[in-house]
Amino acid sequence: MASSSFINKQTVVSGVTFATDNFVAILNHQDLPSEFHIIQDFLASSSLKFALTEPASVSFKSIMQVWNSVTFDKGHSESILMSFEYDGVTHYVTPAIVEEALHLPVLGDVVPDNVSDSTLFEFVIKLGYNGEVKRYGNLFRTKLKKECNFFFDTTSRCFLNKTSNFDALPSGSLKFGYSLIHSTVFDYGSFILKALSDRKSD
Repeated sequence: MASSSFINKQTVVSGVTFATDNFVAILNHQDLPSEFHIIQDFLASSSLKFALTEPASVSFKSIMQVWNSVTFDKGHSESILMSFEYDGVTHYVTPAIVEEALHLPVLGDVVPDNVSDSTLFEFVIKLGYNGEVKRYGNLFRTKLKKECNFFFDTTSRCFLNKTSNFDALPSGSLKFGYSLIHSTVFDYGSFILKALSDRKSD
């Protein structure tokens, strides 16, 4: 049995051979005990499935070429633009391009729902959080039921700008979870670009 929500992907899917350092979410029932199956099925039927299970095979050299040249511009609106150089050519990535590439819900001209912190804290409590819920930075996945722990571990590793401290339960994870469960309008493209921008500025 795998011990994480992600496993190393070394098989051929849809004609693409994944590099050995790519990881995909564990959504197959045989890889986890039965108590996780309802969460696996939920993720597998959600709008996140493609992003969780279809990583592109990209070389380390290509990734570093992009990352070393990438810049982010928020401009005069809430939208964020990513630009980078690749083989001498400048490329631009908008939230809409992120949504298309990862097969995420397209925001278009729809205004995202504004979910308050208090609503997200109530959401955590309803999930059976076993601890004090007062502020971000003091919330941990380990205080959730293990199937909910699995859900937030999966989304955090895939979409947030974290490379450590995966036991934390940040607002980004809660927003993803709340949006999926309550079918609210969420700006996935801008959220992902902002996470990358924050990581670049660290």
